[in-house]
Amino acid sequence: MVRSGGGIGKLTNVFSRGSETNHTLVLLDGIELNDPSNTDGLIDLSHIYIKDVERIEVVMGPQSTLYGSDAIGAVIQIFTKQGGAKPTTDVEAEIGSFGTFNQAASTRGSAGGFTYSASVQHTDTDGVSALSERFRQPNGTLDKDSHENYNTGLRLGYTASDALRFDLSTRYLHTENELDLNNSYTADDSDSAGDADQWFVGFNTHLTSLDGRLEQRFGLNYSAIDRKDWDDPDVSNPADYSREHNRGWKRKIDLQNDFYGIENQVLTLGLETEQDVVRSVLDSTSMWGMYASATRADVRNNAVYVQDQIQFMDDLSATLG
Repeated sequence: MVRSGGGIGKLTNVFSRGSETNHTLVLLDGIELNDPSNTDGLIDLSHIYIKDVERIEVVMGPQSTLYGSDAIGAVIQIFTKQGGAKPTTDVEAEIGSFGTFNQAASTRGSAGGFTYSASVQHTDTDGVSALSERFRQPNGTLDKDSHENYNTGLRLGYTASDALRFDLSTRYLHTENELDLNNSYTADDSDSAGDADQWFVGFNTHLTSLDGRLEQRFGLNYSAIDRKDWDDPDVSNPADYSREHNRGWKRKIDLQNDFYGIENQVLTLGLETEQDVVRSVLDSTSMWGMYASATRADVRNNAVYVQDQIQFMDDLSATLG
């Protein structure tokens, strides 16, 4: 289930098999998209545009053996387009209601053993209000919640031989949002807004050996977010004032080995180390009083995992981890 908190660009969560949203792991070219600046590890899908997406794979059910406790509900894998033999360039623009203007451009191709794919996307809209009519401003209007989003992506690949390949994927996002916050429960808050910068970098090496019986992947991943939210006093909410700054980053190194040497079985052995860092500052004043806080948190996770997938017959299989 996908749930949105408003119009374009507003918080969009995904839920699977009755689990919480932070129990679904979302990967973009193998890079974790779950927010490292949020202690809950939530995922906001509203900022991920699909113009350069080739396919999306969903694995339902617990996948904790390979992906950890973030994957209790499901794993969603998003793969962007890779360069092909024929160079391709696309440019498009769209205009719609509510002052919406979308633009996108992409190019991809190959040269020898190299492949490349680059894209840039921009969306700007005046938006709509997510609040009901009873929260109208004193002037009789509901504040529109505008949204602006920049997406840039780059994917490079190099095939050194039939057995060895390297992949590099990067993405940068910048988003600006006007928000509907209603701390006083009397009227729409027209001065609440936020922006965020997000970076994702992933490097993977794929090696096949033993006549295809052993596949190995070595990965280096980095993701970071710098998110700011603010709310100024206005006529409807004269006591509200807040400044919140959240930063987080995730560093991950992993090695996965898949062995196909036993008939009807896939044996997987992996090693992984991951560091999550959170830094946040909050300064707030409202009708309930003043409040300030600062958070510094660091988590290191080191893991070893083993999994055996056994196919007994066409309709019967087992996975042990």
